[in-house]
Amino acid sequence: MKSNYYKIYLNKVFQLAQTIVIKSSVAAETINQYVTDYHGTGAVVRHDPTTWKYYLNLSGNYHFTDEMMTVVSMDTLETVAFTRDSLAIHRATAREYAFGTRKYKELVNRFPRQEQLILGILYPVDIQTAIAARDGQILSYPKDLVESNEYSLIKNLQSWIDGYKIRWTNNQYGVSDELYAATSLGIMYLNLVPAILNLRLQACKTNEAHSFHIQQYLASHGMLDSYIEQLTKKQPLFLYRNICYIERNNGKRATFEWQVEHIKS
Repeated sequence: MKSNYYKIYLNKVFQLAQTIVIKSSVAAETINQYVTDYHGTGAVVRHDPTTWKYYLNLSGNYHFTDEMMTVVSMDTLETVAFTRDSLAIHRATAREYAFGTRKYKELVNRFPRQEQLILGILYPVDIQTAIAARDGQILSYPKDLVESNEYSLIKNLQSWIDGYKIRWTNNQYGVSDELYAATSLGIMYLNLVPAILNLRLQACKTNEAHSFHIQQYLASHGMLDSYIEQLTKKQPLFLYRNICYIERNNGKRATFEWQVEHIKS
C-alpha cells in the first residue's frame, strides 16, 4: 500500500515535469526555421512574434501549418473542434482530455506532431506574457499539480532552472551541432524530476510540506494517515508539526484541550 502511494506521488511529479512550460527562445527560432524551410521565407513574419508558431501553440492557438483537430464532446456527444474556445464551453471534455488521460494519449497518437499545441489548448499561456518573458522563465503549469500550500515551489524551481542554465547551457555549441539546443533542453526537463522531489523534501516539517510527506509522516505515528480524508488542509498540518510534542505530553489536560481547539476548527 505504501509503495502504491509513492507511485501515485511520483507519477504526479512526472506529470508536472512534463507539462510545465519554460520559455525557450532557441526553440522559437528553430521552429521558425522549420516553417521557413517548408513554406518559404514569407511564412514567418520576423517583426511580429504573435504570428510565430511557437507562441501561437503555447497560447493554445492554431498556426496555419497545424491541422485542425476534432473530438467527440463528452458533454453533448457531438463532434467539436479541439480549441480553447470549445473547451471553455465543453468542460467535461476538457477534463477527459487532461494530460496523461487515455483520451489525451489517443489524441496525441492521432496528431503526434501537435502535442505542444494540445498542451497549449489545455493549459494556455498568455501570448504577450510569453513574448515578453526572459529565456528560461516558467510560463505555465497545471495548477492542480501544485498544492495550495506550496507557495514557494514554483519560485524555487525557477531559481533552480536559472542556476542550471547558467551552469550547463552553452549556446555556442549550437553553431556546430544543430541538435545541441534540443538535447540541452531535453536534459534539463529530465532533471526537473529530481529537482521537484528535492525541493519538496526541503519543504518537509514546514507549512509547505506536500500532502504525500504529511501522510507518510502521520502514518508512522499511530497510523494517523487513515483520518486525513476527514480533515481539512489545516488540521493535518497541525498534527504534522506537533505530533512529537503531543506524544511526549500525552494524557495532560492542557494537551487534550489544545488538540481539541485546533482539530475542531
